[in-house]
Amino acid sequence: MLLLFVLPIVAALPGLMGLYDANPMLYLGGVARNYRPGLMQGFPYLDPNNAFTAQALGYRTALDWLDGIVPWWNYFSGVGLPLAAEYQPAAFFPPTLMLLLPNGMLLQHILLQIISGWGAYGLLRQLGLSRLAAATGGMLFAFNGALAWFDHAPALPVPFLPWMLWGVERAFAKAAAGIRGGWRLFAVALWMSVIAGFPETAYLNGLFALAWSLLRLWQARGCRLAFLTHLAFGGVVGLALCAPQILAFFEFLPHAWLGGHGGGFANVALDPAAILPSLLFPYVFGPIAVGGSAWDRLGTIWGSIGGYLSLIVLVVALYGAILRRTPLTSLLLAWALAALGKSFGVPVVSALWNLVPGVTQAAFFRYAVPTWELALIILAAQAIDNLREQTHERATHRRQIAILSALLLLAGALYTASLWHNLREIVAIRNAAVASVLWGLITVGAFGTVLLRYRPARAAAAISAILVVDSVLMFSVATLSNPRSGDVDTEAISFLQKSVGLHRIYSLGPIQPNYGAYFGIAAINHNYLPINQRWVDWITAHLDSHADPVLFTGNDRAAESTVPTPSQELVRNLENYEWIGVKYVVAPSGDNPFMAVLPSKTDSSSHSPLQMMPGDTVTGTLSTGMTDKPVTIDQLGILIGNYSNTSDGILAAEICVDALCASGQRDLKESNDNSTFYIPMTRDLPVETQSMIHYRLTRSGGSKPLVLWMSGVRSPAEDQQIKGPAGALTGHGLQVKLLVKDDKAPLAKSVYADQVMNIYELNQPKPYFEELGQSCRVTAEGRERVTADCSAPSTLLRRELFFPGWTVKINGSLMPITEHKDLFQSIALPAGKSSVVFRYEPPHMIWAWIAMLVGFGTLLLPAMNKKSHERKHQ
Repeated sequence: MLLLFVLPIVAALPGLMGLYDANPMLYLGGVARNYRPGLMQGFPYLDPNNAFTAQALGYRTALDWLDGIVPWWNYFSGVGLPLAAEYQPAAFFPPTLMLLLPNGMLLQHILLQIISGWGAYGLLRQLGLSRLAAATGGMLFAFNGALAWFDHAPALPVPFLPWMLWGVERAFAKAAAGIRGGWRLFAVALWMSVIAGFPETAYLNGLFALAWSLLRLWQARGCRLAFLTHLAFGGVVGLALCAPQILAFFEFLPHAWLGGHGGGFANVALDPAAILPSLLFPYVFGPIAVGGSAWDRLGTIWGSIGGYLSLIVLVVALYGAILRRTPLTSLLLAWALAALGKSFGVPVVSALWNLVPGVTQAAFFRYAVPTWELALIILAAQAIDNLREQTHERATHRRQIAILSALLLLAGALYTASLWHNLREIVAIRNAAVASVLWGLITVGAFGTVLLRYRPARAAAAISAILVVDSVLMFSVATLSNPRSGDVDTEAISFLQKSVGLHRIYSLGPIQPNYGAYFGIAAINHNYLPINQRWVDWITAHLDSHADPVLFTGNDRAAESTVPTPSQELVRNLENYEWIGVKYVVAPSGDNPFMAVLPSKTDSSSHSPLQMMPGDTVTGTLSTGMTDKPVTIDQLGILIGNYSNTSDGILAAEICVDALCASGQRDLKESNDNSTFYIPMTRDLPVETQSMIHYRLTRSGGSKPLVLWMSGVRSPAEDQQIKGPAGALTGHGLQVKLLVKDDKAPLAKSVYADQVMNIYELNQPKPYFEELGQSCRVTAEGRERVTADCSAPSTLLRRELFFPGWTVKINGSLMPITEHKDLFQSIALPAGKSSVVFRYEPPHMIWAWIAMLVGFGTLLLPAMNKKSHERKHQ
């Protein structure tokens, strides 16, 4: 069906034509300028790892392949980390190369949809369904909820689930017919699923394929051995093809921090309210990730859910189960109920699932979604097929499905109403909730009308159209949250690319983790799971004692946190940052992490705008206790929004500390959007521990809009008693920073600043290669090659993570690598001239390459034999 190829492209045309920009770097990478948000609030996808792993690390992987390098190692995150073994970059997955193309993320997603649709179509045709029913099922799975809400590693194996099941069906059919073969499709589908970048999704999909296979084994009377042989052979070949990826991953695990994947997911389940977006109204809680600060359960729901099925698809699926009662129907229903039971924490069901090896290590509630989606989509396709075959005047079982659909709609509406007090305060969520229930009513009403008024064959076509329209619409809603436009701060990136050399950077926000790998700039920040345990331990011991093991981002503290900030930990441990080779620190525009500030006490997790027009004045009071020792301040900083750097005029400030006041002013054309705008004072002001501080801000001149960003306060004592143009604003505070004057020598010097970031150069960063005996002249030729001329034996320190798989040759001879200070590599240098070459490959990889080659040979040998046989008979 051509439509299975065309429809995903048509649905993506707004992105392909530039009406929105599907580049996650713009809204998550911390490098965007001139950013224009999407038509709808929120994010286009559930998980920001579409940026940090899929794009950033995937792009690095593709670049390595382009350079003829197997992407085993990532020099640009942490102090060097495994790359392919991290799994999520999908290093051996062919579509990863598409990330090298302009708009590569969107093009790859379109390809995943097309593969999904064709796989489901082929499976349904193999099951004997009509072209209409198979095409309907194919289009529903091409636009399934998991692909709609995920665009990183968990989405990549999804398209190959129907192909695996199709492979099982082909093996079953061949075995029943007594024909050899039938295993190749299963082998290829398994191969693609496993190397697609996410073992959890692949494993849970594999469990569904196993259940399907067991049903067919039970039905394969008289040919069970042949069926088992076909499947087993296909499985062995498929896994052999994956051998390099699998071995690298399992070699990494003993050295990795795994978080909840050590078994912590056994009893984790979705919030009960997640049943609404999961199975009835996908956008009942509004755009993705909107409203979490107003209703805390929303944040939990969006952080755990893994996709959806809309009400109309569920209704038609149940109708299909009523119309066609076969062993396969029973399996599909049982699987959907069991998977949903585990996902929502039904005690007995969850306990039984936990007996299955590997389930407690997987976020089942999030990543099993494609399996129950496909199960219900197959049932919906069966309904279309059965209707098409009916010859009655009206469709059978109309009354049962009408009652069932009405009950589902009513239950969903009542549950939504019971949550209304949490939804009504946020306009976007309130409107989405009403629209979602109305859309459910429209689609179910249309379904009922079609069944009542049309003959079954005609009803099948009409219901197919309703299902496809609903699926495409639900899939497309989230794309409205993509930004309309934006630019990457290429000047800052170019500065770092030219200046860093073999040193590293540390970011406090801009250039988010792993984007160093994208740009070829070594950054110690990481967003990794699994993550090397040695590096995690070293971070908490020597760099930032409160850093998150997975998200070493430089800005990962919760708003209410009372522990030292990443900036404070940077200053406290500055020598350690320099020792691991950090040369530059990247901070948000307007921020200087090396200068002490007194910040206002507000909940900075959310912001609201306070409009300030020319002539307006805003006053407020900062609570006592802003400092624990006497200090002197000389600047006031205020977080502003200047509408993409268009605000103009003068912003004047007056600060009074107790009875002593100072003033200052600054041109708003010097400000940066959504950044702290510092105004120097005409005199220094001393601040004591119990000083009362008042501020007054006045805008003069200009014509363009300006906002001051407010946040809620955490206690009445912290209320700033703001008075704005419209009067008093209780319970809020401006994001104020008072700059502490310090006459000491600066810890770093500013070397670059623009509207996105400030870059500071540290005074004494250590080199990547360091000769510790002071008896050698060392010349680096990159990170893997160095020459040394030593007057006496010495030791060479290489500031790269000590990790199994690294080898070194000195003048062509293998030499041992030893661990240096629990982190880096060191080698012994002989006297004289030495050519030193480092190389990384996971241990025992030769056997994996052999297995892969054997797998390819086994896969291709029958085709080669066939071609050879044809030549002999020509």
